Amino acid sequence: MSCRYSDIIVTPTELSFEVKEGWKFVSASQYIKLIKSGRGRDPHWTATIEPEADWLRISPLLGTAPGSIKVYCDARGLTAGLYAGGIILDDILRIPVLLTVNAKEVPEIEDEPDEIPPEYTPPPSEPEPEPEPNIPDPQPNPQPDPTSIWERILLWIVQLLGRIR
Repeated sequence: MSCRYSDIIVTPTELSFEVKEGWKFVSASQYIKLIKSGRGRDPHWTATIEPEADWLRISPLLGTAPGSIKVYCDARGLTAGLYAGGIILDDILRIPVLLTVNAKEVPEIEDEPDEIPPEYTPPPSEPEPEPEPNIPDPQPNPQPDPTSIWERILLWIVQLLGRIR
């Protein structure tokens, strides 16, 4: 929808924004287009924000048509609710702006169950011994030779010399 005043056509004639409570950034931007509707010089305009809409931001504050005004909201610190404000062009035309701040999503808490679950029974303090597997006894290991490594080396040398003679 558009509105005409002086030699300027304004579109849209109202804006609305929606953010979540606790949002740490500004809203996405929207633009108001100012279109020259007549011949001759480009008409000048001045934009102001209503004082109670301290959450509303616009840029630039003045210009000529054709042109546009960037509009966004800074909802940081606002609680959930509906906020209304406006942009005034040349003290003649009011463009209403509505900001909806949605409440933070709170995780749902499950209701208590209708039935009470049975009491927890802890396991017995001493577990039952597990049965030993049916494995045959291994063959007995032969006893290691009690002689030291030096004795075995000496014995080997003696045997070797006996073969040489």
